[in-house]
Amino acid sequence: MFDSARFVIVVFYLAVAIGFLYRYGLGVYRQTIVGAGRTILQLLIMGSLLTLVFGVDDRRLDAAVLLLMVGTAAHTARQKGGAGGDFGTALVAILVACVLVILPMLLTGVFDNRSSFLIPLSGMVIGNAMNTTALTLERLDREMHAGRERIEALLALGVRPVDAARTAVTGSMTAALLPSLNSMKTTGLVHIPGLMTGMLLSGADAVFAAEMQAIIIYLIFIGAVISSFMVTRLQRRVYFTDYDGLRRKQESPG
Repeated sequence: MFDSARFVIVVFYLAVAIGFLYRYGLGVYRQTIVGAGRTILQLLIMGSLLTLVFGVDDRRLDAAVLLLMVGTAAHTARQKGGAGGDFGTALVAILVACVLVILPMLLTGVFDNRSSFLIPLSGMVIGNAMNTTALTLERLDREMHAGRERIEALLALGVRPVDAARTAVTGSMTAALLPSLNSMKTTGLVHIPGLMTGMLLSGADAVFAAEMQAIIIYLIFIGAVISSFMVTRLQRRVYFTDYDGLRRKQESPG
């Protein structure tokens, strides 16, 4: 049941935080206002949509919703990826991560294929893959340009592009995976995830709740690894020519 008084109190508290950001000249106050507005609007829209989808419980409709989520995530990752942002790369990376994480779990019966289970679980994987993809895109672009002279020197010595760029690739993947890794390390000690909290509040067995949450945390991390790996492989065309030379910064592939 929606509690208007509770919501108003929290919104007022948020407004105080935004006022603090404005007072100290932090430009993110504008983004905060937009983000707060988009949060409630998007949740209302998605809540209404999921109510319909859960009621129908049709796999084709599930697939359409998931594709919409992947497309939106790819667009967001491209924007957050800064100069290295590429929609095609982001789309493929997130889609592959989602498919390779979710499909085996459905085929082996680890998870129920009901809409009410499939879509929220996939949303967690997609959301985290989106953040990892954005971080990898941004960090890889920075590493490639910072190490340009070293990479060119290695290429001149006959080193393959994949080996010449290895430091940039490993550095970008490590940085992009740190948030997911830290979350996995601190789950249960520093914070209790929402899913486990909800299960405990609904009266579920603590061991069962912990098992389910651990499975999801592991799958989210696997999705992050897959998406980050895919980005580093797909972005090769952005930095190297068909003749294994390093592109000039202003050039675009093909």
